[in-house]
Amino acid sequence: MQRRGPDGSFWGARKRPSGRVGRRLLTLGVAFIVTVCLQLAFSRAFSTGDQHSVLKPYNSSELHRLRATEVKVRRPLYVAVQTTNRHLRTYVSAIQNTWASKTDDAHMEFFVDVSGKTSSEAPRYPIVGLNGTDETQILTYLCERRWFDFDWFALARDQTYVKTDEVVTFLRQRDKREEIIVGHMGEVLMGEAGWERCADSDVEDMAFSAVLDTSVTLFSAPAFKEICSTLAMCEKQSPERMERQSACLANYIVQVCGTKTTKYSRLFYEAQVEPMYSGQSSVTSGPFDPDFLWRNTHVTSALTLYPVKDAKTTYQLYHYFHGADYSIRRSS
Repeated sequence: MQRRGPDGSFWGARKRPSGRVGRRLLTLGVAFIVTVCLQLAFSRAFSTGDQHSVLKPYNSSELHRLRATEVKVRRPLYVAVQTTNRHLRTYVSAIQNTWASKTDDAHMEFFVDVSGKTSSEAPRYPIVGLNGTDETQILTYLCERRWFDFDWFALARDQTYVKTDEVVTFLRQRDKREEIIVGHMGEVLMGEAGWERCADSDVEDMAFSAVLDTSVTLFSAPAFKEICSTLAMCEKQSPERMERQSACLANYIVQVCGTKTTKYSRLFYEAQVEPMYSGQSSVTSGPFDPDFLWRNTHVTSALTLYPVKDAKTTYQLYHYFHGADYSIRRSS
């Protein structure tokens, strides 16, 4: 005989669930409903229609707006090499096969005067032909086409040996947002920045033309933009004569920090008489001598060397710096 409950039914006789079990069941139910709702929300967010809106390409006005902002990703270094047609098979070929190809962080172009007789040889290098290749013309070209694409710009002569990887590493340690120029002459600051950066007695005013009269000149992008603005002002004053523009740019005054001149003259080495080694005027202008390089660490630690006597010396320097350690070769 089955047992009945107080109300006479069979259900009343069963044990009812406790309050704790009921709360657990209620929690599980709520969690299940929340999970379903979240899945529905995510499936809508990643529907086909929303994907098209995310992947929609920028129109021209949006690209122009982005280009005008600091969001633009610049490459580390641009190098403009001044050369001539007669050096295409010698210096330019040697540079292209040595330090120009050493790094992917530096973009390089060779500037040649095409106003006179041009070479009949098809160009195998990134060559830019101008009616004259003085610094003003090269700067004008770069202001029109290149100024926004790089963090640093360099003007270099074709008789200069550049350790491109080391130069890029050196520049990355500098603040690329500063209006600054560096080279053999020292650390050059634009506007009145020199009076704030250097001690008052250490600031030396210098014409911009003197800054350019070196083997290598490096500009930060903000400094280069300032030079471009000055060039534009000079062009408005005398658009018909490049000589007048050069004279106008020569009147532009910058400040040099005197205490750093020696440091930078060693980093950007330009040949002088070396009293330590009689019979050779410098590491580059005399016969190539690895012993001289090995003994003069202040020369081998330089970022650039000038002048290189000939194209053969460019190859010799390249193999010296990138070949086996010379100290090991000497002891063998």
